[in-house]
Amino acid sequence: MQVLYTPGVEESFYWYTGAVNYTFVFALSLFLLLLFFDLSTKKYKKGTYVWRVVLACILAVLVGGDNFSTSLSTLLTLLLLSAFFLWKDRKAFRRTWFVPALLGISLLICVRAPGITARLEGNFGGETTGDAVGAILKSLTYSLRLFYQESFHVRTALFLLLLLPFLWKAVKNMEYQFRLPGLFTLVSFCLYASQVTPNMYVEGTIYSYRLQAVLYYSYHLWLIGNVGYWLGWLGRREGKAAVVGEKICGRMEKYILLYCAVVGILLAGVIYRNDLKELSSYRAYRSLRQGWAAQYGKEWEERLAVLHDGSVKEVTFVPISVYPEVIMYTDLQAEDGFVWVNGSCAKYYDKDGVYNRLSES
Repeated sequence: MQVLYTPGVEESFYWYTGAVNYTFVFALSLFLLLLFFDLSTKKYKKGTYVWRVVLACILAVLVGGDNFSTSLSTLLTLLLLSAFFLWKDRKAFRRTWFVPALLGISLLICVRAPGITARLEGNFGGETTGDAVGAILKSLTYSLRLFYQESFHVRTALFLLLLLPFLWKAVKNMEYQFRLPGLFTLVSFCLYASQVTPNMYVEGTIYSYRLQAVLYYSYHLWLIGNVGYWLGWLGRREGKAAVVGEKICGRMEKYILLYCAVVGILLAGVIYRNDLKELSSYRAYRSLRQGWAAQYGKEWEERLAVLHDGSVKEVTFVPISVYPEVIMYTDLQAEDGFVWVNGSCAKYYDKDGVYNRLSES
């Protein structure tokens, strides 16, 4: 679901900044959370414990020192969990306190890094919105709108139905009591919204598909977490609702293959009927079938031959003629005057200038 429907496939998967500074680091943050829980709940032999601690420290530095959206939301999540451990399980706190501490230090170092100042000066005139409260409120309203838009897709409901028996099986025998599910949902939504806050604070808006992709990924993870939490809460209540829930989920589990086949066919049908042309896989197929990807590659190979020619010092290109749908459509800029993309290209290939004309004429 996430791969097929991610917003802006070119930034989410293929663009360097999108794939590394957002999507990939978001994946690292999930590994860090897994290690955090692992260290809090299990005792290991000394050697095993040490390498897990070292890996957790490395991930904390990488996540904390990268994009602010992932760093901030991960730090807030770990701080809340640490506070919970401090209240309920001191041993778990002593085994894990260093992870949020190291992540927080890395985040503070990143905030004060020279590169951040240079980017702020170059892109935003050295100024932010300066309105922290306003940025938080905008983050909440923006995230609520995204949540509303995604939650009412039929495919989302079918997706959750497909996972329902597995979630029920996962939570029904846990020792955890799943108290205050409403509070859990509220806190998890605020953590979800915190990913938007850095952009809102600096720019007052969000325009990058790479950040929207991370919001899309985390939406599904928090949604699954919330459904599981509410199922756990329901399973521990007494009364008719709990009995009915137990019977329904029990039947799903008993006939799991048939259940998954039926729901899976319905999900595939809905996707085929409503969204086929929007799927990243279908768009990749269309780009290959129509020859757009091959033409794009051919034109860039011709450009690279010129750029690698040391005898040519000033280069003028015609814009790429095709737009493949699921690769990073990259081209030089056609604006008059200095453009950093063109300037960087010229510097890299040792040219006096690299330009992009609007047309053959």
